[in-house]
Amino acid sequence: SGALPAEAQIISATLQLTGRSDRYLDRSVAGSWTADLLPSSLDTSWRNISYFHVHNAPAAATLTPVLANSDLAPSRVNVFYFDTAGLAQLQSRLSTTGKASFRLNGTTAAAYAREIFGWDGRSSAAPVLRIIYDR
Repeated sequence: SGALPAEAQIISATLQLTGRSDRYLDRSVAGSWTADLLPSSLDTSWRNISYFHVHNAPAAATLTPVLANSDLAPSRVNVFYFDTAGLAQLQSRLSTTGKASFRLNGTTAAAYAREIFGWDGRSSAAPVLRIIYDR
């Protein structure tokens, strides 16, 4: 939370997402899931965002690895890594607004059900953004 310290340079970053439920997972498709850093416009307007806006926003950066349906399950922890371009995007966001918006993006069996893999309020399943920086 909050902006990076002045002159801080991000060296590496990971995003940890824990599965909430696989109820809406579409078992009829092979399933390709990515963790996406969303556009900066969502960081500043998050209080007014609808699911439609979030789901249809293009990714500003896509983290690795790409997951299969079998990687997603309730309480399963998945860790995603930023490449060089993604780190630059994150650096820019956290140095200015102190915010970064993410989405686990893939194919679900029901429209607008992607958030089923989002945080449900349990502290044990909260998203974790780990940043190593130098200054």
